[in-house]
Amino acid sequence: MVLEIDYLFSCHDLFRERLREVVSLILISSMEEQYEQEEQLSKSERREARLEERHAREEAERNSRASKKRMKWVWTFVILGAIVYGIVKLNDGPAPVDPLGNFIVGTMPSDDDWSKGNPDAPNVLVEYSDFQCPACAAYHAPVKRLIENIGDDVRLVYRHFPLRQAHPNAQLAGQAAEAAGMQGKFFEMHDILFARQSDWSNGNPEEKFVTYAGELELDVDKFKKDMKSGEAKKAVNEDYSSGLKANVQSTPSFFLNGQLIKPQPDYETFRAIIRAATPEPESAPEETATSTPEA
Repeated sequence: MVLEIDYLFSCHDLFRERLREVVSLILISSMEEQYEQEEQLSKSERREARLEERHAREEAERNSRASKKRMKWVWTFVILGAIVYGIVKLNDGPAPVDPLGNFIVGTMPSDDDWSKGNPDAPNVLVEYSDFQCPACAAYHAPVKRLIENIGDDVRLVYRHFPLRQAHPNAQLAGQAAEAAGMQGKFFEMHDILFARQSDWSNGNPEEKFVTYAGELELDVDKFKKDMKSGEAKKAVNEDYSSGLKANVQSTPSFFLNGQLIKPQPDYETFRAIIRAATPEPESAPEETATSTPEA
């Protein structure tokens, strides 16, 4: 009986020992599984963090590129706006009156100028103009009438000032006038170019200019050669340089006796300005009556 009891206790102890081992194994296994889960979770979190960091970096780079692109377009529009504004300012009519009435160097005639009217007139009107400029065409008729009617009081000097950016055909038009001038018909071509401005302003105007030369009964072959010559180009460019030195900022610009003026594009305004600038003629001295002594 005693042996049986001892055996039972012995089995009980063994069972309890085995139970503790099993429980320990279960706990260890559970802890390892939990650790692995935590490790997996930690790796996943780190991976997600890295992905988020990379996405944030890529987003920042995209935003930076987009910002640079926007700034590039902004500056492009600013520069284009400045260019358009400059062209408009150059082409918005005659330049303002010099507030001090100062004489402007380089605005008096030279032997190389094209001029019409009385060469000994008391007034000299220098016009810087562009054959393709609409405002210049508007001033052409009153200026022409002025010279025809009071040409004894004023001499007109015409100088080229082609606004090449706004008027791409103006340079060649000036050379066409110079070529006609080489055959003695500068102002005849000058008048046609302004009168038919809308006909030649678009496209290649060369054939039109040759047609006008034929109408003026010029030597057409010589005209075509002279129009493209270095002499014609030089004449136009020298006038343009003269205008820059005189601070010409728009076309047409008029200088009366070396002073910048701003007339309206009508004959009466021009005439009044010229009349005001013309000195009064000296009156002839009155003859003193003498008596003849009677015989």
